Amino acid sequence: MSKSRSVVNYSCKRITYHTPLPFAEVRARLDRALNKPDASEQVPKVLYETRTKAEFESGLTGLLDGRDFIFLGELVHHQWVRTYTESPNIPQAVVYTFGNPFFGQSVLRRAMRMGLHVPEKLLLLEDMDGNGTTIIYDEPADIIPVPAVEGQVIDEDLFRFIVGVGEKIQKLVESLVAE
Repeated sequence: MSKSRSVVNYSCKRITYHTPLPFAEVRARLDRALNKPDASEQVPKVLYETRTKAEFESGLTGLLDGRDFIFLGELVHHQWVRTYTESPNIPQAVVYTFGNPFFGQSVLRRAMRMGLHVPEKLLLLEDMDGNGTTIIYDEPADIIPVPAVEGQVIDEDLFRFIVGVGEKIQKLVESLVAE
């Protein structure tokens, strides 16, 4: 088989919220909302060690515990940038990876290529002066259902489902910035 390359252009809405709340407070709220303490320990076991659908569903349902999303990972940018630049004045910045594998399978079973943006990510960014926090994420309905080739039509039911996931992310973020 010969190699090939394709390019699909798409546009995306980047959503930004700002709050005067301190970074530590917003991060603590997000950690609680995503069940980070339990999820960081249990998610790998549920995703990679369960052997039956029933075990998977039971473990995941317990971690979600009524939540829409759970913590899946993080990248603490400020730590490595401070080390590399030898500058302690870098604001805190953490990329959270979060999701709901029940939602994820609804998308991925239709098109694994959508796994590029499943699970979701958001960035918590401390203000340079330390007096507030910015939360940034991309609209899921713009980045997840990108067609494999230019002009391909995306399933309407799948698109509506992804719009619903975006609404749940918006609700999550609004809960983080509520004063």
